[in-house]
Amino acid sequence: MTTYVSPGHVISGAPATASWADQVSDSMDYIFNGVHRWKVTTVDSATNSFTSGTPKIVAWELETYDPAGLHGTGASDTFVTIVNPGLYLVRFTLNFAGNATGFRSGWISKGPTGTTPSTSTTWTVIQANESNATAGTSTTVTIDDEIECAAGDVLWVVGSQNSGGALAVATNAWSNSFSGRHVQTS
Repeated sequence: MTTYVSPGHVISGAPATASWADQVSDSMDYIFNGVHRWKVTTVDSATNSFTSGTPKIVAWELETYDPAGLHGTGASDTFVTIVNPGLYLVRFTLNFAGNATGFRSGWISKGPTGTTPSTSTTWTVIQANESNATAGTSTTVTIDDEIECAAGDVLWVVGSQNSGGALAVATNAWSNSFSGRHVQTS
C-alpha cells in the first residue's frame, strides 16, 4: 500500500508554488481515486522505430503521472508493475508515421509476478487492435480495456507494422501514451 504524504501548507498571503499545487493535486487524487494510476508517453522515434513484420515492445521514456512508481525508468521503461490487485482501466495509443502500405497493430500483454517483457516466457495478449495504413497521415492504433490484475502482474504494449520498411511512431509526446487506473479491488 502506498503511504499518503501531506502537501504541507501555504502561509497566508504567500503565493502557492507550482510544486505545492502539484502535491495538493496528487493528494486529492489519492483521497478520491487512490494513487494506482499511471500515464507514460514517448517521443523517441529512434527507440520506437518498428521494422516491418517484427513486433516490438514499446519504450515509454516520459512519465506524465505515476505517483505510486508503477512504471520503471531507464532499462525498465517498457512496462508497468501492478501493486494492488483488481480491475484496471487501461488505454494505449500509438501513432505510426504515414505510409500507405499494410497495417499497423498494437496489443497489451500481461506477464506474471517477477517478469519483465524481455524475460517473460508465460505472457498473455489481453487485447489487440489493428488499423489499415493511411497515405499522407499517421495511422493510429488505440485500445481501451478493463483488465483484471493480480499484485505483481506486469503490463506492456507491443506494436507492429508491415509497410515493407521501418516506421517510427510520431514524435509528439501527446500522440503516444500508455495509461491505466485502478477502478475496483478484487
